[in-house]
Amino acid sequence: MRSTETGDQRNWRVRMLLLHGAMLVAPLALLVAHMRFQFCGLGVCLFRWVFGVDCPGCGITRSAMALLNGDVIGAFRLHPAGPLVVSLIALIVAYLVLALFTRFRGLEWRKEVQAFTGIEMLAFSALVIGWLGKGFLN
Repeated sequence: MRSTETGDQRNWRVRMLLLHGAMLVAPLALLVAHMRFQFCGLGVCLFRWVFGVDCPGCGITRSAMALLNGDVIGAFRLHPAGPLVVSLIALIVAYLVLALFTRFRGLEWRKEVQAFTGIEMLAFSALVIGWLGKGFLN
């Protein structure tokens, strides 16, 4: 039974790495596309189109791009929670890479899921609080 649990945990880690890795790679890909092809993105947000205000995530990608460019102040201006959210996702990705590709065993599966849930709730809370803050600052 232990080997199935380990296999299930590995599958879960791979899925989490794909999900969280995509969250980090997307801003980097947009930055490269912008620098290489002067691509500025679509700028389409269904939430904004329907409600007329930015969604809680509006500005996170641009904030991450500014952070990757080394513009920390600009990253906070674009979305106050951007640098924190990007840092938390990077922490998750680093842990998953370490756990999947080295002999590092990591946390016991139940504790790992609880830790991920806590980190993701912190990122989500920061996102909403940053969205509210952004509304007051603009």
